[in-house]
Formats: sequence, C-alpha cells, structure tokens
Amino acid sequence: MMRSTIAVAGAVLVAACATGGHPRSRPGVDTTVTGHSYEEIWTAAVKAAEARSDVVDNNKNLGIIQAERRSGPGSSGSSLRILISPPLAGAEAYRVEVVAGATGRAGREWERQVIRHFRDLLEGG
Repeated sequence: MMRSTIAVAGAVLVAACATGGHPRSRPGVDTTVTGHSYEEIWTAAVKAAEARSDVVDNNKNLGIIQAERRSGPGSSGSSLRILISPPLAGAEAYRVEVVAGATGRAGREWERQVIRHFRDLLEGG
C-alpha cells in the first residue's frame, strides 16, 4: 500500500512540474516534429516565444518555456506555455504544445500564431 501511495504522489508531482505547477484548463494547439534534434526544436520554440512575448522562465530539462505576452494595443498581458515532449535528445518524434492563458478566440489564435512561427523557424524561415 505504501509503495502505491508513493507512486501516485510521484506521478502527481511530475504532472504538476510538467504544467508549471498549474493544471491546464484545456489542451493547447500542438504539432508533431520529426527529423529535427531536441536542440533545434528547443531553440526554435524559445525564439517563437520571444517573438511576441517575454520569456519569464524556462527549463530545458523538462521541456517547458513560460512567457508573458507584452502588453500593448489589443493584448491583455496573458501567459503562454510551450511544452516539448519528450524533453530529451534522440527521440524519433517530439510533440510541441502551446497553451495560452487567455481563453476564447484570442487565446486560441495566439497559440496558432506561435505554432506557425515555431514551424517557420524550424524549417529555416
């Protein structure tokens, strides 16, 4: 019984860390990447996040980038999280998910813009 309790507690801790300690209210927009290294994917993801926001935290070992949207006309200064899994070199495929803190159409559009920019950067654009 003790081992199963420890295993469950460990799984909850890992899940909390993977989402920055905050449960996601909804899935974000994602893409699957093949043919690129983790280093290339990480670099493109950071640049995509920096294009319209300020990176406030990142953890390459966990594959998490946390950013805050720059306040300005039409923006609310909301948060953005990019999750890369698995966060290790040598995988055959990687899943990159962008989750905006903003809800509704504005949040979803921001997620799509970041994913498009990420893909463009990854492909050399």
